[in-house]
Amino acid sequence: MAGWNSVRDFIDVRDVVSAYLAILDLESPAHTTFNVCTGRATSIGDVVRTVLDLQGMQREIQFQGHPNSTDDIPFLVGDPTRLAEATGWTAQQSLADSLHTMLQTLHS
Repeated sequence: MAGWNSVRDFIDVRDVVSAYLAILDLESPAHTTFNVCTGRATSIGDVVRTVLDLQGMQREIQFQGHPNSTDDIPFLVGDPTRLAEATGWTAQQSLADSLHTMLQTLHS
């Protein structure tokens, strides 16, 4: 499997901060460990396609290079259920929103 097919759970830093604040607001949590994640699976190829879309570009995507290393995990997505049940928190920023904000910052 090529590295562009790796699937990850990308989360916006603003959502991470709001999750941490929600955890800190818990007075007597039943758990002390939470996954701060979206629970959404996104391939590296999907990230590249989203960036191209946001830039108004249409290009063929070709990934070159080495396949994933032998210790790479091809699918790594978290489960935010415990966090949502304890705090009511859910991620608010989509991947497209996050990438749009990053691109705006780079161009300003």
